[in-house]
Amino acid sequence: MSDDRMERVETRLAYQERGQQELSDMVYRQELRIERLEATLKMLTERVAEFAEALPESPAEDEPPPHY
Repeated sequence: MSDDRMERVETRLAYQERGQQELSDMVYRQELRIERLEATLKMLTERVAEFAEALPESPAEDEPPPHY
């Protein structure tokens, strides 16, 4: 293989390795963000459930409207 061709192959390999590392870093950051979002979702879901349990049951929902 000629020196020029070898240099081109090495250059392409270096760019590919850099691109692969950038993608790997991006996937890692996204995974961290997903974990934080899942934790937030879990907390909010629990809070909504607590609020729903604390709400008084309304007997008016079971009764038909007065015009019936």
